[in-house]
Amino acid sequence: DQPSLPRDIHNIAWSDEAAGSITLAGETYENRGPWNQAFPDEVSNELRKGYFAAVTWTDSQIGRVLNHLTSIEDSTVVVLSSDHGYQLGEKSCWTKHTNFELAVRVPLIISAPFLHHKNILAPVELVDLYRTFADLAQLPEPDDDVDGNSLLPFLLDDDDTSAEDTFAAFSQYDRCPDLDAHGNVTRWHGTCKYVNRQNITFMGYSIRTQDW
Repeated sequence: DQPSLPRDIHNIAWSDEAAGSITLAGETYENRGPWNQAFPDEVSNELRKGYFAAVTWTDSQIGRVLNHLTSIEDSTVVVLSSDHGYQLGEKSCWTKHTNFELAVRVPLIISAPFLHHKNILAPVELVDLYRTFADLAQLPEPDDDVDGNSLLPFLLDDDDTSAEDTFAAFSQYDRCPDLDAHGNVTRWHGTCKYVNRQNITFMGYSIRTQDW
């Protein structure tokens, strides 16, 4: 009995909730994994199964929301995105705490009544959404100190992609130490949210362009 799971969960969206650890074949593993080691294959496969099930469940819920928008779809803008990507064991990394592309790349799908299907090949950023929303809603142009670029011109024009060459996506992630009782560093991790920013030891940065 797992009361935190949805009552009407689909069979295809399997989930086996584990709070803090997972036990397989009599062995218990912490969710964050042994430091600097890969999970055994059977553990990785079980965790990936749960993640893909969660994606399937989310997809079905998005479909339910869109079905309720059919009466106003001619005047409604829908944007699907996320706040971060996810790593499923690549480079022995799990969840989001790196600057690798799998951790920082997110889905971004924009649907509006007057738009037809088009892919923007260049990397864009979530910071571009504010200006894009303003354009889609025909609102006054945001002030100059608002970051980002409106994506609407590229969504409307099938032929002109030259400006996409100037687009770049920037990411950053911090690293803070775990200390033992004597003040010695035992490991580095990316959970610095309760650390005063003046005490953050390292900050990693990445830049992604269409070519690099």
